[in-house]
Amino acid sequence: MSSTGDKGQVGTRPSEALLRLMDNYGYNVLGSREWLEGDKLYRLGFQYVAVETLVREYLLAEEDWRGKKVFEVEWKGSKKSIVYGKGDVKSDAVLVKRPEPTERTIPWRGLLDYLPQPPLPLFVVDLSMKFLHTPEELSKLRLQLAVALSVIREYLWDAHLSITGADEETARWLNEIMGVNKVSIVNARPSEILWGYDADKVIILRPDATTPLRPEDVNTADAFLIGGIKTALHSALGWPREGGVGVAGRGRSLAGWEHLAQASPLGGPLGGAGSGARSQRLRRGTCPSLPAR
Repeated sequence: MSSTGDKGQVGTRPSEALLRLMDNYGYNVLGSREWLEGDKLYRLGFQYVAVETLVREYLLAEEDWRGKKVFEVEWKGSKKSIVYGKGDVKSDAVLVKRPEPTERTIPWRGLLDYLPQPPLPLFVVDLSMKFLHTPEELSKLRLQLAVALSVIREYLWDAHLSITGADEETARWLNEIMGVNKVSIVNARPSEILWGYDADKVIILRPDATTPLRPEDVNTADAFLIGGIKTALHSALGWPREGGVGVAGRGRSLAGWEHLAQASPLGGPLGGAGSGARSQRLRRGTCPSLPAR
């Protein structure tokens, strides 16, 4: 099994990474011996399969496997397809968790060669003010974080989401609803995470930013910092709120949340005094402000 392409090309989406990997190894048809959710498979195709591979650490194995064609795309002049369930279409490779000792395989980490490192853009949700919530609000916040992850997975994958200010108990509390995941859930300050990811331009989302972020501002950001307040996350997900929400579409290969909106005040080192949606260039020490209405 030999690679024939160039691993130097890196895209933002896991689907692009999987298609490039398949192209490099001469695979056109991918199957799966592991269970896949039908609705997501038909709707998201290679994006869903790539995220499942990264999160559940599947391998691509070369073996004789057949199934029904359920998804197909054009990629660099050739058709790439996914087969699943009962059928007679032969696959070139198949997703497996535990391959046979004699099978030639590509580990899940092979996909990382085709993805941005560090994984930017990064979405940081700070839970340092979690103690302000009632039990009912905490329940809603946890659900909203799970929804945020599901939305991110339609464009990027878990590594692009970091939840800060979360102790061990909070991490267990989140994982109960998020299920198997590779989200960075840490008991650290947002600034520590942003430095570690080498995030240069950081957009801080606040409720007192009276003008929506411009798409050109959002498209150039390395990271987005959101306060872990129930109404803040509600807005960032693009859900309606009394009084209206300013929404800026996220470009750059449709990465990240489908919509970004003004969010709640932040506790912590990057949410200090002042108003408006802001960007901070951490390495350069400057802090240009986005316009407020």
